[in-house]
Amino acid sequence: MVKLSGSLILLLLYGVFCCNRDDATCGDIAGQSNEAKRENSNVNSALSAQRMDINVKTEPLNFTNSPVGGTILDISQSTKQNVLPEEFSTDKTKNSFSRVNDEFVISKITDRENEVWKGPLEAACKAVSAFTNNTYLLLTTLLVDLCGGNNRERERDGYISSGKLCGYKLDIEHPNLAFVSTTERGTREFIRMRYIANPGVKITAVLAGDFLFWESDGNQSLELCNERTMVNQSLLHLRTYDLGSATNLFYEKFDGSWTIITEKEHSVKLDEMKKKAKLQKSGPYSKVCARAPCENISTPNLEG
Repeated sequence: MVKLSGSLILLLLYGVFCCNRDDATCGDIAGQSNEAKRENSNVNSALSAQRMDINVKTEPLNFTNSPVGGTILDISQSTKQNVLPEEFSTDKTKNSFSRVNDEFVISKITDRENEVWKGPLEAACKAVSAFTNNTYLLLTTLLVDLCGGNNRERERDGYISSGKLCGYKLDIEHPNLAFVSTTERGTREFIRMRYIANPGVKITAVLAGDFLFWESDGNQSLELCNERTMVNQSLLHLRTYDLGSATNLFYEKFDGSWTIITEKEHSVKLDEMKKKAKLQKSGPYSKVCARAPCENISTPNLEG
């Protein structure tokens, strides 16, 4: 017969008692110290917290069920926990971008109790880009195919205009920086302005007020739009592409009127403007406006 020491008997009795209780410490006799158990518990808690954080980010907490089967987004809510939220601010502006989960679509957008946008499910919105400047709001709805529905621009006084997002007409007298970015360089007297379409936007026409410089026939796309201005004179250079073939267009504005000119005339007049600019004493000048405007935005022509 094997004789057991008193300490070994106590150890075995403790193990039987523990397992009968179905306690969480059952099996620890094989080996874990209290310190190791605490470390393991902390790791499990951290993993649980990470999973919960991911769930919170993916749940459309700011959406409610729509009667037509889509979802409703209230853009006035200060806290948004949608998928891929982005937000940045300046002194006077606030910009945000939100995209919903793949299984959700936005059928209606509201600003508190005011309806901003509503569309059928076949043209439902998957992403929202909002730009706020003091008292008014510019809202662009990016649709599933970026062109399949309408965008809405709404000021808080209730003004609504509509047009196709991918058919934006650029008015160089009143560029809408929700659709295009601008870059100004030169001196205070001689300025070079460049217009670039924002991602998801296709410029189909360029105009200045009622004067039309160019309009796409459906196949053409705008590659370049540069304007040089000095005192009462402006030069405009457009480059378009049609099935890989480039076309350059040149215009001059003198004493308030635009006329078409040749490439050679444009080159000569541009050289003259640069020579005059060298006589000026002001230093270099540069300003970039991307998405958020540098100055107040005038309401543009959005017809596509």
